[in-house]
Amino acid sequence: IIMKPLRIRPYLVLGDGNTWKCKDLDKPPFSVGAVVSVGGGVHNDNPNRAYLHLGILDRTGNKAVEKMTEVMIQAIEFMTTWLKKESESLQEPTPRAGGGRPPVQSILVHCRGGMNRSPATIAAFLMASENLSWDEAMADIQRIRKKCRPRPEYRVAAEQAVSLWRQRRHGENQEDDNDMTVMVEE
Repeated sequence: IIMKPLRIRPYLVLGDGNTWKCKDLDKPPFSVGAVVSVGGGVHNDNPNRAYLHLGILDRTGNKAVEKMTEVMIQAIEFMTTWLKKESESLQEPTPRAGGGRPPVQSILVHCRGGMNRSPATIAAFLMASENLSWDEAMADIQRIRKKCRPRPEYRVAAEQAVSLWRQRRHGENQEDDNDMTVMVEE
């Protein structure tokens, strides 16, 4: 069974370990150009997509929090960089045939079941990029994927990851931590 890709934001898609097998994933309405694989065992099937493999097991306990915190920081950085690149490409004066700008390519975030690690990773990204709380980010995700219920450890990991990511980012460029505006046209 292949989980239907679920659009959390115009540029952000949630899936499971089989979603990447969907035909036409790289075409509208999803237009996936990047994949964040939080689970293990899935490899990039499309050399035209940016790909980040963060193969971690779905575990509990302190070691899980430590590992998930680092994985979420990597995912936040990857997604931020990807969306910045996409946003900049929207500003380039290179119209497509037929006029208009090319669509923003989405990021697919998936784990094995699409209920634990990948929703938690998306929540961490929304916390970092939109300055949402965990509860606000999860409410947005659960409106679309009702079955997702990340482990309590992943909430701790998300909050730590966002805090550490902001500290690192602040230390690198001394800019406002909430200045991550992404231009997206639907």
